[in-house]
Amino acid sequence: MTEFIKKVLVLDEIATGFGFDGKKATGVLKVQKNGSTTVAGVYVANFCKSKADFLECVLLVGKKVYTAKSDVCSFVVSVGDLKQSDEVACLLCAVKQNNGVAFAFGTTNKNLCADDLAKHLECCQVTQYEQFVCATQNYFEDTLDLQEIKQKSAYKFKPIELLSTCKQTNDKTFFANAKDMLLKIFETYPPCDELNDNMQDSFWVKVPFKDSRFFSVGLLQKDGKPFYIAYGVPGRADRPPDDEGFSFFATKNNEVGFWIICQDAKTGFAAKQPYFWV
Repeated sequence: MTEFIKKVLVLDEIATGFGFDGKKATGVLKVQKNGSTTVAGVYVANFCKSKADFLECVLLVGKKVYTAKSDVCSFVVSVGDLKQSDEVACLLCAVKQNNGVAFAFGTTNKNLCADDLAKHLECCQVTQYEQFVCATQNYFEDTLDLQEIKQKSAYKFKPIELLSTCKQTNDKTFFANAKDMLLKIFETYPPCDELNDNMQDSFWVKVPFKDSRFFSVGLLQKDGKPFYIAYGVPGRADRPPDDEGFSFFATKNNEVGFWIICQDAKTGFAAKQPYFWV
């Protein structure tokens, strides 16, 4: 009797900015064994093709890893033998000018994460911060007076002091000058999942300080462009900071979240009414 085994896996979005009209770019993995032949099919949904030169996927079937590339939103890969007990996993990556951004992932193995498959990608690896900005690649190019920004911006935490050391130029905005320092901060500290999972078009990290406490540093985008450099302190909605410049963003039950203050990415001035609270 011919042996028939079929496994189906849904791939969830792990990086935003790659779908049509704000939709999630996701996928489905189907691994099917029919007799002596086993084939894996990967189908990508809602992906905006202008975001990539081609797609790359990494498949795990049992203990074997397979890679494939495609310039359309589907892959068909011949794989080895499939057993009923085999775990399967898949990572999808958008590649543009040899820079890869993993945007969808799924696995039946709870001990496996996207990074475990990402090391098998052929494209250049990028940091989580670079994954965030790679989807837009839009940066401000206007003029700024850094000295004036130092005097008027809300320098309340150490990262703002670090950002103030950015080299002044006559043809770049605050964000353009702060970008390298932000990258250093974002690569040094772990992601702040509470904000990353709840605030769209943003990337945040946790910066520790005394007594096991932390605050967050983030970059927020609007219409695909860096819009705010932001700083947040975990807290409750009913316990605001003394400074009126902070706004509350809830991450749980409308009561627990972060008190956040933002700098305009173009000027460096504190934003009085951040767009995502309007």
